[in-house]
Order: sequence, then C-alpha cells, then structure tokens
Amino acid sequence: MKTPKNKKIVVAVLVALLATLYGGYFLVKRYGENKEYKEFVKYMEEYKNDTYGGKTPEETLQLFINALKAGDTDLAAKYFVFGKREKMKNDLKIGKERGNLEKFLEYLNNPKKGKEVYEGAYIITFYKDKKVLMRIDLFFNKQAKIWKIESL
Repeated sequence: MKTPKNKKIVVAVLVALLATLYGGYFLVKRYGENKEYKEFVKYMEEYKNDTYGGKTPEETLQLFINALKAGDTDLAAKYFVFGKREKMKNDLKIGKERGNLEKFLEYLNNPKKGKEVYEGAYIITFYKDKKVLMRIDLFFNKQAKIWKIESL
C-alpha cells in the first residue's frame, strides 16, 4: 500500500520534470529561433561561401567594371561587401536608369594607382589631370579568399 509521503514525492518529481521540459521548450523557442541569430548564421555562411570577387583587388575591380559595361547592376553589386550590397544594388540601378553608368565607367577608365594600406585593406585611386577623381576601398574576405569592394 502506498503512503501519502511517496505520493508527494512522485507528484514533486512529475512537476519538476514538467517544469524542466517547459523551460527547455521555452529556451529553444526563445533563443533557438532567434531572428538575429539566424540572420548572423546565414550571413556567416554566405560570407564563407562568397564567390563574387577576385584573387587580387585589381581583379575584383575589373569584374565590377565588366558587370557595369554589360549593364548588369545586380552582378556589379555582388562585388561589394555584404553590408553594402543592397544599397549599391539600388544605387547602381538608379544610376543606370538615369544614364549615369557611362560617365561612371569613364572615371573607372582613368589611370589608377593602388596600394595596400594594411593587411587585407587596399585602396585604388583614380586621377584625371593629376587630380583625384575618386577612390575605391577594398577588403579581403579571409574566409572566401577573395577581395570585395568596401566603398566608392
């Protein structure tokens, strides 16, 4: 015959087990499906597996120029670092719609001088009549082993 004391222990164990299961479910639901975490994981996978860039800064620049010459602003935007892609995709599309890509390509055809400012960072400067027209900053993606455009 069961005693009331044993019954209380069984009930206490069941309550503790249910609380643990509910707590685990809550933690998985709260943190396992965290949107920021999922976006970060996706970003890191894309960062590691990125194929849009060259083995040298100059190669990345040439790929970017080739995409612009072909009128493919979506492809051109893929040569930018992830945080800038969407903005550049939009900016390049607007530039194309307004007929400004040809002028921009003229700037890119001017003599250029590049230099590494520190490991993994490179600057290409464009000149006209010994005056600086613009500069492009590039960044080395160590995971994918390619150069990406940071800014224009």
